Amino acid sequence: MAAKAISQIVEVHVSRANDILDSLKTTDSSNGPVLGDDFSSGLMRQSMSLDLSDMMEDLFPAEDCQVNANVGSMVMPIDKKVAKAIARQPRKLAKKDLLELAESENTDLSQKAIAHWMQQH
Repeated sequence: MAAKAISQIVEVHVSRANDILDSLKTTDSSNGPVLGDDFSSGLMRQSMSLDLSDMMEDLFPAEDCQVNANVGSMVMPIDKKVAKAIARQPRKLAKKDLLELAESENTDLSQKAIAHWMQQH
């Protein structure tokens, strides 16, 4: 059953490849095939963005910001390094949890269970 499915998938890919090759028109053997404008449109990158915010200097440093403490807001400016450290804490905790899980895992028991199942099936 699996072999039939793989065979059908291969046939679809072969058919698509033949369609692509048949669609290429050769005008001159020395110049090679002529490709249509839309032939490689799916392979080309249309746009790109680059975030340079970490490399730019702040126009208004945090020390110059005035905070009105009477408003009752809990929001206040913090240093960029402190903000990055706060953002990294969940990642560190997740890494710690994964390491603890890996250390507590009984791999010998898992290997024996897998080997036993494979012998039965």
